[in-house]
Amino acid sequence: MKDKLIPLHDILREVAFLKDIRDRTTYEAFKDDPADVRAASYSVLVISEAVRRIPEDWLTEHPDTPWRAIKTIGNKLRHEYQRVSEVILWGIIADHSDSLKTVIEAMMAQREKKKINPSILFKYPWVWGRALSPAYKHTFDMLPCQPATHLD
Repeated sequence: MKDKLIPLHDILREVAFLKDIRDRTTYEAFKDDPADVRAASYSVLVISEAVRRIPEDWLTEHPDTPWRAIKTIGNKLRHEYQRVSEVILWGIIADHSDSLKTVIEAMMAQREKKKINPSILFKYPWVWGRALSPAYKHTFDMLPCQPATHLD
């Protein structure tokens, strides 16, 4: 089974790239630099594709994020690339990438707090109680031995 967090990591990587473009240039310089325009187009395309791979129930937890528009811009870039202007790309870079980063980080934090790294069980015994609850049963599938369920 593929890790469902992979698309989130991909989005964060591309948002960081867009932020780099935003931090080192202005709109005027951006629109006159075909390499930056192409790079930004590709990053937005990757973000759009990654959003399509996020489970729908995760997306519905953040209804204020324009998920449909994010998915649609990918289609525009793939099929109507000549109609996507530098103004639209710069708007995404300057106005929307930070808010998307915030939402994706929140999504990741919510999913990652549900996981327990099995190695932590041996370093920090107080985690055992939490790990033994039914919500964390999957944690022990990868351990070489099963934990004791009680102390004598």
